[in-house]
Amino acid sequence: MYRPKLSIVIGLLACGLGLLLPSERACADGPVRFVVSEFPDRVFRHDAYTLELTRAADIAHARDLIARGVDAGQPLVVARIVPGGDGINRNHGVAGAPLWSWHIDRFDSFADVTIEILDGWPTYVESDIPGWIDNTGGYIGFWSYTVTAELPGMTPSCPADFNRSGTVTMQDVFDFLAAYFGNDPRADFNTSGAITVQDIFDFIDAWFAGC
Repeated sequence: MYRPKLSIVIGLLACGLGLLLPSERACADGPVRFVVSEFPDRVFRHDAYTLELTRAADIAHARDLIARGVDAGQPLVVARIVPGGDGINRNHGVAGAPLWSWHIDRFDSFADVTIEILDGWPTYVESDIPGWIDNTGGYIGFWSYTVTAELPGMTPSCPADFNRSGTVTMQDVFDFLAAYFGNDPRADFNTSGAITVQDIFDFIDAWFAGC
């Protein structure tokens, strides 16, 4: 559907937004859950575990790892574990994704390398949880494992982060407008079943509100 002269109005509005608000704002904290499994080209053990992240920068990097693999940098997960299941940490590498008898107590960082004592794999940890914790101080940093998938249903409510970069920026405005003028179904921002000018107003309201 043709939308006469609307691009000019929206272009001015986008410029105004850039003047009125900071160029970048972090999205609300998660949690967002991810699968950490073997590098796709090094699959030998066929096991995995669940990583739950809350900080926007960590979530953005995890998604970058899914998209680009090791080219994203810092592919390894460093975290502290404790004994006991939490109903979250599962072996996503096998059918039914059974729960592990340990879980992550605190995510520490992403890293390019870790010390050798932290290298292992989820099944090995499961085989002797107290021994692993005694030997490593409770930390994991498996050399052959990275974030490979995002689990559904845990994405934080942040509709203004249109391109899912982990931050709300002017780029989200430009990407939404491109979707709008390209009749992309994602531009039906208010899920009314039709792409209308109201979608623009609703997106801008969400953009100003942040996350």
